[in-house]
Amino acid sequence: MSPKLTMILASAAGFFLAIAGVAFFFWQAPGSAAGSVEAMAAHLSDHQGTNLLYVVSVFLSIVLILPVVLILSIRLYARRPTAAIVAGSLFVFGNVLEAVATLASLSQWAFAVPDAAEGNTLGMKMYQTLTIQYLAVDFSGVGLLYVAAVIYTVTLWRVHRSSSWFLIISIGLLIMGFAAVPISPSISPLLTSGSIIVYGMAYVALGRTAVKL
Repeated sequence: MSPKLTMILASAAGFFLAIAGVAFFFWQAPGSAAGSVEAMAAHLSDHQGTNLLYVVSVFLSIVLILPVVLILSIRLYARRPTAAIVAGSLFVFGNVLEAVATLASLSQWAFAVPDAAEGNTLGMKMYQTLTIQYLAVDFSGVGLLYVAAVIYTVTLWRVHRSSSWFLIISIGLLIMGFAAVPISPSISPLLTSGSIIVYGMAYVALGRTAVKL
């Protein structure tokens, strides 16, 4: 793959992931809705367009970044074979789980959100079940992606430090987002959204690293 094509793919993937980060902020139910199934479902029902934008953006970023990560892993293998294999594998599996999770979020809206938003008992139970399934898959995918980010951060520190810095910032924002949930639920989505956006910037930096190696 040519350097130009690598950078085009990495930049486009980063762009779409940044869009997903913005969509995530508006799609997630506000802290005031926490604890109320009906209120959370009503919020999602009012933001179905944002949900769709999030899903499409995530899928496009996955499709575009995987060839770049493949090139990065191949070129990094000569220097750090174990890190290249482990980080690359975690990144791929994490993205597969994220793709499944986004589909789960669509099924959540299609089959449960409208009824749950109206207070239908069966709809609320189905909404809770689909939400648990979505969160289980989503958290697993996110976990793998950020473990891969930690490995890339350490491995690329001397090779392309800007990639490491973007990943460090993204990891830090995610940790603060999770830590803010019990303290300030309204700030948590903002920090998580910021983490996703910065991870998108890291995609561009990883593309430059793949070209440089």
